[in-house]
Amino acid sequence: MQRLGRGLVAPVHARQALTKAFVAQAGAIFARTEQLAAGDEALTRRIERAELPLLYVKCVRGPEFVGADYAQVVDRFERIARREEIRFLQEGASDFEPKLARYESRTRTGNRAIN
Repeated sequence: MQRLGRGLVAPVHARQALTKAFVAQAGAIFARTEQLAAGDEALTRRIERAELPLLYVKCVRGPEFVGADYAQVVDRFERIARREEIRFLQEGASDFEPKLARYESRTRTGNRAIN
């Protein structure tokens, strides 16, 4: 099992199920949902919190998966995760800060995927 944010767990085989097309469609659904919630701060916050596992997948898969918007994805992930006080991205020691630093470094270098 792999932890996706605080309390969110997905099997390791989820990597095969979360195709680029699926992730893009899920992102579009979140974007539309956020548009519909405009003006409702509490609802927007809940939608953003629900989007964290998807943003995590994008961060882990890297710029080769996300494309030119990778830096924006990392920024959005960081903003929401910090607001929600996320400290663990998978089971074990607190790993948010070191992994975030690696994701941010990839916005400049285009390195391969990091788990």
